[in-house]
Amino acid sequence: MEKGDLIQWHILTQAQVASELVTDPENGLGTTEAQARLANYGANRLPEPAAVSPWQLFLSQFKSVMTILLLAAASIAFFMGDELEAISITVVLLLNALLGFANEYRAERSVQALKAMTVPVAKVVRDGETSEVPGGDLVPGDLITFEAGDRIPADARLTESWNLRLDESALTGESLAVDKDDNAKLAVEAPLAERLTMVYTGSAVVEGRGQAIVTATGAATEMGKISSLLKSTKEEQTPLQNRLNKLGRYLALAALGIAALVAVAGLIRGEEIFRMLETSLALAIAAVPEGLSAVVTIALALGMRRMAKRRAIVRRLAAVETLGSTNVICTDKTGTLTQNQMTVRELRLADRSIQVSGAGYEPRGEFLIQHERLDPRADPHLLLALHAGLLCNNAALDEDGTGQWSVVGDPTEGALIVAAIKAGIDPQVEQEAYPRVDEVPFDSRERRMATIHKVESDELKVPGLEIGRNFLSGNLHPAPSLVFAKGAPETILPGCARQQDGAEIVDLSAADRERFWNINTEMAAQALRVLALAYKVIHDESRAPFDDLIFLGFAGMIDPPRPEAKEAVSLCQDAGIRTVMITGDQKTTAQAIAAEMGILPTGSNAADGVILDGPALDRVDETALRELISKTAVYARVSPEHKLRIVRAFQDRNQIVAMTGDGVNDAPALKAADIGVAMGRMGTDVAREAADMVLADDNFATIVAAVEEGRVVFANVRKFVHYLFSCNLSEILTVFVATVSGLPMPLLPLQILWLNLVTDVFPALALAGEPAEPGIMKRPPPEGARYRRPPASFVRSVVSQGSLLALSTLAAFVWALRSSPNVERATTVAFLTLGLAQLFHAFNSRYESGPVFRAGLFSNRSLWAAVGLTLALEMAAIYLPGAQAILKTVPLTPYEWIVVVVASLSPALVIEIYKLVVSKNRG
Repeated sequence: MEKGDLIQWHILTQAQVASELVTDPENGLGTTEAQARLANYGANRLPEPAAVSPWQLFLSQFKSVMTILLLAAASIAFFMGDELEAISITVVLLLNALLGFANEYRAERSVQALKAMTVPVAKVVRDGETSEVPGGDLVPGDLITFEAGDRIPADARLTESWNLRLDESALTGESLAVDKDDNAKLAVEAPLAERLTMVYTGSAVVEGRGQAIVTATGAATEMGKISSLLKSTKEEQTPLQNRLNKLGRYLALAALGIAALVAVAGLIRGEEIFRMLETSLALAIAAVPEGLSAVVTIALALGMRRMAKRRAIVRRLAAVETLGSTNVICTDKTGTLTQNQMTVRELRLADRSIQVSGAGYEPRGEFLIQHERLDPRADPHLLLALHAGLLCNNAALDEDGTGQWSVVGDPTEGALIVAAIKAGIDPQVEQEAYPRVDEVPFDSRERRMATIHKVESDELKVPGLEIGRNFLSGNLHPAPSLVFAKGAPETILPGCARQQDGAEIVDLSAADRERFWNINTEMAAQALRVLALAYKVIHDESRAPFDDLIFLGFAGMIDPPRPEAKEAVSLCQDAGIRTVMITGDQKTTAQAIAAEMGILPTGSNAADGVILDGPALDRVDETALRELISKTAVYARVSPEHKLRIVRAFQDRNQIVAMTGDGVNDAPALKAADIGVAMGRMGTDVAREAADMVLADDNFATIVAAVEEGRVVFANVRKFVHYLFSCNLSEILTVFVATVSGLPMPLLPLQILWLNLVTDVFPALALAGEPAEPGIMKRPPPEGARYRRPPASFVRSVVSQGSLLALSTLAAFVWALRSSPNVERATTVAFLTLGLAQLFHAFNSRYESGPVFRAGLFSNRSLWAAVGLTLALEMAAIYLPGAQAILKTVPLTPYEWIVVVVASLSPALVIEIYKLVVSKNRG
């Protein structure tokens, strides 16, 4: 660990920092010393991980237990001389691996994306001279300079700053630009977002300029620490991957156990060793649903395509099903639940509260008092306040030609422009009518600004008011000027001597000041960003602009919630999905938005324990956190480590967690979550590369839409897994019972492979495309979450229905043996009976809780097409000479066909009657 890692740079003075780093705070390092330090500390770059080659990614498709089991079956078939069977299994495995590789091909570029955010060139002072050097050559102790438009090249302690504001949202999650102050007095435990004396790698300079001493480079920077955290974060396997691997192990044990049992029983009876090996191979093939991996992959790919149409781009195939299992969504606030567009929501003028409708930058809305519409053109006080916000302003509103509005400049100033346009004020006309002659720029220490505007008319027209000569104390010549001021209430209100009250100007008494302070506190408690507005008329432009002002009132702004996101939160509650807000913003802001969105119960507050901030999280250990998360709904002022702890705490409680994020600071938690969700429009490359899903519209409602699609996929996976397993069980039982009963082999290994890869796969694929069942988002998430076992009802259904299929097949096989001594003919009867029974059984699997007609017998046309195709292939297997030679089948007589049809239909009819009776008894 470097020395710098132990020092709290943000609390040290400039002189102390220079002393610790042995540097000159005015002239910087010498060139020779800088070169020596570069050799010692290394380049200012993030460490690069080893790249994953395409071959490694392709070979990783063969790691699952089920795939290994199929490879073993293919090897056994090959060594026994059944090359056709071996080739068939191998082709299926290769196709499945290629499909998985094509869908999952993406490099692990998270750290490289972090590296790309660092600047290639930095302005540095060395030997007293300012020059540009490669960003990678910076070292601790270097003196760097920067201005608006630059990106910070390394972590550094400010030595000087002039109106410096930085966008640190990618690193801290703070939604607004941060005003920096090189002389701020900070506590040791100040979170990253509140370290006003520091600048951090990758942050953007929004306004002003500054100078700072580099305190950390490369991996030692805050971004470098996130890089290390990202590399050390293990990417969780999805619940589906866990279950398929566990299923593969069970199948391997079952296949080996059954094969060994049958082989031993046969040898005891004196059967030939070769026949027992062939029987064991048949059972092993029957035990493994060869088409399952391919069907799962295709089902997930279909779900991925449907989600993309709903603006959710899934980047990892297995994540599609995981979305359907999600029971906790940890969401960011800014831009996801909210619009990331500051909006004036309330104006407090004298004793009036004026609400402003509309949200975002689109200039449409109304002014309301107690829900009654107010005409702003007939309200001089309101017009004057809106003009103050419009003219004391350096932002601009822009429309891209498609109806999309954006702000060029500070979002807060943009909100004031939008409010003025809502009142019918034309910014260009007013700016020409009152040309700006001077400005006192926004100062990050004072947190206020003022503009001075020329008035050329003899009759002074203040916007919204006409003030004649009698109003002014003194001569109008030289022509007066207007001063408009805005800023933090604590910097504007003390400079006001009078206040506007309607069309009158009255004194600002002590009682009035107290009332306005209380109003400010009330608005701030609603998470509104409050700006004070004031003006005055002057004759001498040298007079102090912030003295003797006339107070106009307060403008309250907020980043408003997305209307569709509020509805989506409610939908999550109906679906049994818990929504948790995790944000870098202040606790009061987070609380207000969470309450408005319905994430917080009505009347909740921090004292109830439903809101925690970063410092509170630092004080609890992992055990306590696992208990706290059960009731905490909002986490504010959190760090990347906090987000990671929260995700893991939920996972320790056996929850399936979706985590949203857009910044560099979100990447570790995105990677650790079961579903990492990144923002496509506002998100960083780092977040997108670490995520499983990217939202094309950055909208929380899109997550819920993706969850709905995930539930459809989960339900369909359950349907075709039920179908395939009951079919495979019927094959196992058919061969097993016949063998232990001393009957001839009812199904040959290649016939079983045909059933698994042809008869079963096409209906299973059709089941993967089943439409959503009604009320799918009114049900709770699947229980058991992370490592759930199949429900007992599911297992019972598979066993009972698989047994029915086997029973009907064995009955037809025994009948055929008694009717004819030709074993090949009896085997064909069994093969065709089981094949058709499995086809009809696909309809049983469509609707588990009731008879199939309730799901709409023809609502899945793909299934009818699959059944038709498979019937044609079954006919080909019986009647084509080439297929007869391979599968050892013979044509059947009409009477034998009648037996086959009756035997194959019987299980489907029995199952449907049973489901109808049970559903009626339930109510």
